[in-house]
Amino acid sequence: MDNRTTDNIKPESLSKQNDYENMNQCNNEENVLNRTKELNEEHIVEEILVNKQKPLWCKDNVTEEEHRHFFHFLNKNKSYNEDNKSYLYNMLYKTDAPLSIKSVFYIPEEAPSRLFQQSNDIEISLYCKKVLVKKNADNIIPKWLYFVKGVIDCEDMPLNISRENMQDSSLINKLSRVVVSKILKTLEREADINEEKYLKFYKNYNYNLKEGVLEDSNKNHYKNSLMNLLRFYSINQNKFISLKQYVNNFRNNQKNIYYFSANDKNVALNSPYMEPFKKQNIDVLLLLEEIDEFVLMNLQTYKDAKFVSIDTSQNEDFDEAVLNTNKNDNEKKQSIFFNDEQKKELQAYFKQVLGSKCSDVKFSERLTTSPAVVTGFLSPTLRKVMKATMKNSDFNDNTNNSNNMNMFQNLPATLELNPSHTIVTSIYHLKNTNQEVAKLLVQQLYDNACIAAGILEDPRSLLSKLNELLLLTARYAYHYEKKDIQENTKDQPIDVKDNTMAIDNIVNTKENNTNDDSVMKEAQSSNL
Repeated sequence: MDNRTTDNIKPESLSKQNDYENMNQCNNEENVLNRTKELNEEHIVEEILVNKQKPLWCKDNVTEEEHRHFFHFLNKNKSYNEDNKSYLYNMLYKTDAPLSIKSVFYIPEEAPSRLFQQSNDIEISLYCKKVLVKKNADNIIPKWLYFVKGVIDCEDMPLNISRENMQDSSLINKLSRVVVSKILKTLEREADINEEKYLKFYKNYNYNLKEGVLEDSNKNHYKNSLMNLLRFYSINQNKFISLKQYVNNFRNNQKNIYYFSANDKNVALNSPYMEPFKKQNIDVLLLLEEIDEFVLMNLQTYKDAKFVSIDTSQNEDFDEAVLNTNKNDNEKKQSIFFNDEQKKELQAYFKQVLGSKCSDVKFSERLTTSPAVVTGFLSPTLRKVMKATMKNSDFNDNTNNSNNMNMFQNLPATLELNPSHTIVTSIYHLKNTNQEVAKLLVQQLYDNACIAAGILEDPRSLLSKLNELLLLTARYAYHYEKKDIQENTKDQPIDVKDNTMAIDNIVNTKENNTNDDSVMKEAQSSNL
């Protein structure tokens, strides 16, 4: 160990050592100061860059590039984040009254996926003076507008607002009304500017708008705006049109908006319910979605025009423009085929044959080429909803399920007959001369009308009657073919065996080479 002490050190050496220590200390302090300065400068530079980025919703003018950049920023790690997709509409909205609001909204080109989202995921954030208040503004934006993305900055919103106040605050309700109304009004304007672009939006989001109609039915906050945004397929214009366009094209004396529920356009166009409207060139709106019928049931009217289904049984709901005649003219037309006594007789016969399946029998004022239609029935859409409800309520009771299904099959409807149709007049005469055939025709006529209405629950129930009709047709066809051959060969002696072979060849040709010996024997023994 070194036993030297400071007493043995020369004063010059001690002074030099102190100088070295002081120098090192100064160097360390200088290094620390320099490093601290560098860190502060870096921090300051970073803060300056952040502060220079002004919130997009606070700007007066925003470029498309800025909108696209912000749109993708909002959708990062969310339900819609495809690089090759963008927004269909952007909305920059500012106002000082009734509230001070700065906001920006986007509607994606394609509907966001809901696969991993909860039903209340609203991708609009609520700010107050650029301070985040709530990430998902589900108290401001209704669920049916979940696809709208963006930011709302309301300076009237207190920063310390609690969740309870968010639920009940009149300020929140007022803010919601203002913002939602603005979004809907903007869509109305865009639809007028570019209908083709709007139809692209409508294809993806029409269900949301219709859901909004149903949800708003008791409040009527957005009813008018939502009605203006709806589009339905027009049979006259062969495209989707607005209710405003339909009303503007009213025919003389037309007061109602006519619609028809159908899953397929071609089926709807060939429906017997369309006959008077085609004849008078009156437009009909097709409801191609199941929700559409519920929407119009909730709306009921548009600008004093009543929504009327063309399969309704209440002819008084139809305009003169549809019937194009008055009651006296209709009675005069019907009297050509049936007088009052004959009509009552035929109505009574139909009721007797159909029993509880038919609530009433009338002579129609609407039909031109079809023999009959049914009216006054529960629509296919309502039937489907009621069956689903009953099925869920009786999930564990198969007996109740079966009874409920049969209940719909036995729901009565009104049968409307076309008095000028050959089938109807033939039934009147056959009911006295051949009741078996007349009864079969009445039942099949009613079933055909139910098929046209889309309310036949089990098509398999028709098979037995259809087979009877096929047999009846085969008998008549064979009888007349045989009669024609006999008339053509009455001057020529023909062996009975050859004659039978000739008849067989004719029947086989007519029946596409079918060899049903039993049908042939029945046909040969028939005297019809």
